[in-house]
Amino acid sequence: MSRDRFAPREPSSRSLLRLLSLAQRTRMDVVPLARALASEQRRGLGGRLEQFAAGVSVGTPVIDALEQTPGLLSPSTVLALRVAEQTGTLESTYSSLISPRAVNEAVELFERYRANQHRFSRVFLMSGLTWLMVMFLSTYIEPMLIDIIEEFGLGLGDLAPWATTWFDLKPFVGLGLIISMLVCAIGWWRARRRAKFIASVDRTENEVRNVLALLAQVLRCGRPAASAVATLARFHPSPKLRQRLARVNGLIDQGHDAWTALKEEGFVGAAKVESLRVAQTPHTHAWLLERFSQPSSKNLNRRDGNWGHGLATIVMCFVALVVACNVIAIFDLLSQSIGILA
Repeated sequence: MSRDRFAPREPSSRSLLRLLSLAQRTRMDVVPLARALASEQRRGLGGRLEQFAAGVSVGTPVIDALEQTPGLLSPSTVLALRVAEQTGTLESTYSSLISPRAVNEAVELFERYRANQHRFSRVFLMSGLTWLMVMFLSTYIEPMLIDIIEEFGLGLGDLAPWATTWFDLKPFVGLGLIISMLVCAIGWWRARRRAKFIASVDRTENEVRNVLALLAQVLRCGRPAASAVATLARFHPSPKLRQRLARVNGLIDQGHDAWTALKEEGFVGAAKVESLRVAQTPHTHAWLLERFSQPSSKNLNRRDGNWGHGLATIVMCFVALVVACNVIAIFDLLSQSIGILA
């Protein structure tokens, strides 16, 4: 598949999957490969890899050993491998998980929102420092330079018109910087909220989407959906969802088609079931289930992921303009003061 929601983002997890894929294809012993990988990792991850290798060395199946080693792979990735093992699609699942293109749209947007968080944090800090600089110059430096000019009986407006104009705008500039900090704070909060929502795809409230994605994966490999449902009913980590899947499996055993059984337990709605019934091929079923498994378009909007970059850029340009104008005004005053003293 071109986009796999179960593909890990961590390089160490992808390395482990490549190792397991190699062992699966070549019938190599996983234990020495895992221990070699463990020797290259930091202590925490290396210890988990050693624990995994020790489990496999005493006869524990690979997927069972992964389940018994928390933190080695994400629960959703382990569940995808379990379903693949039970349905005979392990090799193709490994290939999809380690593919360079195995990047979920949600993962892309998660990274984009996280980048927006960092961007707004930096711009907020810049706005705050600029506001402090403007206040310091207005309170201490500029009055001193103005006093020097006035001591010689010269008017500030005639001598330094640019500085005069800038000083008149200072209250509005300060207000603008405060608004900029407020905008950055709101942007940071919004990006953090969206990132947390997307990160919750692997949590309990979104596990139904993961089930549909797993069914799509099995169908894409040419296996029936019923086999995946039976596996999930046995191995899904959520007890509540496991009970619902067991009821779906029972309905399938009683002669109901898989789509009707899934609708009865609330995994898909009536309109989606009709779409699945109209579809004729497993690949079409897989494509539909993959679409159903994605969060709603209002929560995964690429333009919504881009707004932060543009807004932060606008605020940063405003801050840079304030700094530049302040520098020009101070330079104007200094040059005139030096000319008078000379």
